[in-house]
Amino acid sequence: MVNIMESIVRERLDHLLDNFDCCKCEICKDDMMALALNSVPTKYVTSHKGELFGRTDTMNQSHATGLDIIVIKCINKVARTPNHT
Repeated sequence: MVNIMESIVRERLDHLLDNFDCCKCEICKDDMMALALNSVPTKYVTSHKGELFGRTDTMNQSHATGLDIIVIKCINKVARTPNHT
Protein backbone atom coordinates (compact mmCIF):
# COMPACT_ATOMS: atom_id res chain seq x y z
CA MET A 1 0.00 0.00 0.00
CA VAL A 2 1.37 3.42 -0.97
CA ASN A 3 0.29 6.97 -0.19
CA ILE A 4 0.74 8.63 -3.59
CA MET A 5 0.48 12.08 -2.05
CA GLU A 6 3.99 11.63 -0.63
CA SER A 7 5.57 11.32 -4.06
CA ILE A 8 3.39 14.06 -5.57
CA VAL A 9 4.19 16.51 -2.75
CA ARG A 10 7.91 15.63 -3.00
CA GLU A 11 7.86 16.35 -6.75
CA ARG A 12 6.08 19.68 -6.28
CA LEU A 13 8.37 20.65 -3.39
CA ASP A 14 11.53 19.91 -5.39
CA HIS A 15 10.18 21.87 -8.35
CA LEU A 16 8.97 24.86 -6.36
CA LEU A 17 12.09 25.11 -4.15
CA ASP A 18 14.07 26.17 -7.23
CA ASN A 19 12.25 29.52 -6.99
CA PHE A 20 13.17 30.20 -3.34
CA ASP A 21 16.34 31.51 -1.75
CA CYS A 22 16.17 29.52 1.47
CA CYS A 23 17.81 26.57 3.18
CA LYS A 24 17.27 23.39 1.18
CA CYS A 25 18.95 20.93 3.54
CA GLU A 26 17.29 17.59 4.26
CA ILE A 27 16.05 18.77 7.67
CA CYS A 28 14.24 21.75 6.14
CA LYS A 29 12.91 19.72 3.21
CA ASP A 30 11.61 17.05 5.60
CA ASP A 31 9.91 19.75 7.70
CA MET A 32 8.35 21.25 4.57
CA MET A 33 7.17 17.80 3.48
CA ALA A 34 5.66 17.01 6.88
CA LEU A 35 3.79 20.30 7.03
CA ALA A 36 2.47 19.89 3.49
CA LEU A 37 1.45 16.24 3.96
CA ASN A 38 -0.42 17.15 7.15
CA SER A 39 -2.37 19.71 5.09
CA VAL A 40 -3.55 17.42 2.29
CA PRO A 41 -5.77 14.34 2.30
CA THR A 42 -4.01 11.00 2.07
CA LYS A 43 -4.54 8.94 -1.06
CA TYR A 44 -3.62 5.27 -0.65
CA VAL A 45 -3.42 2.84 -3.55
CA THR A 46 -2.49 -0.82 -3.76
CA SER A 47 -1.51 -1.21 -7.41
CA HIS A 48 0.39 0.53 -10.17
CA LYS A 49 -2.89 1.05 -12.02
CA GLY A 50 -4.38 2.68 -8.92
CA GLU A 51 -1.35 4.93 -8.66
CA LEU A 52 -1.78 6.10 -12.24
CA PHE A 53 -5.48 6.84 -11.74
CA GLY A 54 -4.78 8.58 -8.43
CA ARG A 55 -2.05 10.75 -9.92
CA THR A 56 -4.25 11.72 -12.86
CA ASP A 57 -7.09 12.70 -10.53
CA THR A 58 -4.84 14.60 -8.14
CA MET A 59 -2.96 16.53 -10.78
CA ASN A 60 -5.90 18.11 -12.59
CA GLN A 61 -5.51 21.88 -12.84
CA SER A 62 -7.52 22.92 -9.77
CA HIS A 63 -5.95 20.28 -7.51
CA ALA A 64 -2.44 21.06 -8.77
CA THR A 65 -2.85 24.79 -8.12
CA GLY A 66 -4.23 24.17 -4.64
CA LEU A 67 -1.39 21.78 -3.86
CA ASP A 68 1.21 24.29 -5.04
CA ILE A 69 -0.29 26.95 -2.76
CA ILE A 70 -0.08 24.58 0.21
CA VAL A 71 3.53 23.63 -0.57
CA ILE A 72 4.54 27.29 -1.03
CA LYS A 73 3.03 28.21 2.35
CA CYS A 74 5.00 25.38 3.96
CA ILE A 75 8.24 26.46 2.25
CA ASN A 76 7.74 30.01 3.54
CA LYS A 77 6.94 28.86 7.07
CA VAL A 78 10.03 26.66 7.36
CA ALA A 79 12.21 29.29 5.66
CA ARG A 80 11.16 31.85 8.31
CA THR A 81 11.86 29.51 11.23
CA PRO A 82 14.18 26.65 10.26
CA ASN A 83 14.52 23.81 12.77
CA HIS A 84 18.33 24.19 12.99
CA THR A 85 21.03 26.85 13.36
